[in-house]
Amino acid sequence: MQLIAEFSNDEQVNSQTPITFLVQAENDDVLPLMNSINYFPALKKNKIKSELHIYDDGGHRFGLGNTPGNKNRTTACEAWLRANNLILAQ
Repeated sequence: MQLIAEFSNDEQVNSQTPITFLVQAENDDVLPLMNSINYFPALKKNKIKSELHIYDDGGHRFGLGNTPGNKNRTTACEAWLRANNLILAQ
C-alpha cells in the first residue's frame, strides 16, 4: 500500500507543487482518466492554480496536429499560459 501512495500523483501534491494545466482524452488507452480527475481536486485542496480539460477523443498522445475532437486544446493551453504570465501576452 505504501508504494501505491508513493506512486500516486494525487497523494504527492503539496504547497510546493507547481501550477498545473491538465489535459486528457477519455479514450486514452494508456493512462486512466481517473488519474487526472483525482489529481485535480488534490491541486485545489492545496490551493495550486490549475485547470483540467477532458476531451472525448485524442487517445494517449494528442500531438500538435488537428486531431478530431480536441482542436481547442492548444488554444486553451496558450490562454492558460498567458493568464498565468508564463508566456508573454500579445
